[in-house]
Amino acid sequence: MSSVTENKLETPLWPSLAIVVASVLWGLYWIPMRSLEEVGIEKGWPSLVLNVGVLAVLLPGIALRWRRFLFQPGQLAIAGLSIGAALGLYGIALNLTDVVRAVLLFYLSPAWSTLIGLIWLGERLTLRRIAALTMGFAGLVVVLGIEDGIPLPQSVGDWMALVSGMVWSIGSAKIYTSRGHGTFEISCSMALGTVVVAGAMLAIFPADVIGGFPTPSDPAKALAILAIGIAVLMMPILFLTVWGTKRLSPATAGILLLGDLVVAVASAAILLEDEPFGVREITGTLLIAGAGFLEVLPFRRRRRAVEGV
Repeated sequence: MSSVTENKLETPLWPSLAIVVASVLWGLYWIPMRSLEEVGIEKGWPSLVLNVGVLAVLLPGIALRWRRFLFQPGQLAIAGLSIGAALGLYGIALNLTDVVRAVLLFYLSPAWSTLIGLIWLGERLTLRRIAALTMGFAGLVVVLGIEDGIPLPQSVGDWMALVSGMVWSIGSAKIYTSRGHGTFEISCSMALGTVVVAGAMLAIFPADVIGGFPTPSDPAKALAILAIGIAVLMMPILFLTVWGTKRLSPATAGILLLGDLVVAVASAAILLEDEPFGVREITGTLLIAGAGFLEVLPFRRRRRAVEGV
């Protein structure tokens, strides 16, 4: 590859496009989760089963590149477990609470990323960031409601979705600061982390909350859903998300992933009859999305200053 091509790939355009495409796919992530539940793989099990399938697909590459996993394995494990925890909890939450609530609670991640940037990466607290944090948490209050006092998540699924956004912010910061680990290694670590965390949740929670051992009513249909989910969603999601996140700041990656929020909320409202979607959900979506866009504006200005524009 020529140096010109390499430089082009290292500009923010291509990582940004990768994250945007990944965000659209993330917005459809709930579909295989709910589809697997319909054939008897219910509640917490679809997240585990999907990612076990992903690891199975990745095994030949792992066998060929195993030496690369020995470089700073502790750092790789932290990145994988943190992002894996986010994906595992989020995937389970999609079947334990309303899709819209799960997505909105997860997408407080720009607010968490902002806090992590301030504490961990030494970024400055500006008025715009204060406004972004305020809008993000206002969106949380709107989604959860204030009828019963202090707004708190109302179910196990709500809590999993909220915590998944927090852990995602930590993991994306780890990926951004990671050096020496390639996209393939981090993607494998993420898939393994998801399996570990989803498996732990299944072991901790009782079957009436997290679901009993899967007994597919139509094994052939279940396998078809798994194959399509892995090939069309999971593999592109993993590699595009990691490749883009390694090249963009956590806050910027979080903003670009807001496309997930729009696609997920819109698709759930259209395809699911029992999904609540009214003034509260619309207001929460606008507030949380607005918080994300406010956060990205300072990044653009800094880039112009650096580039002398």
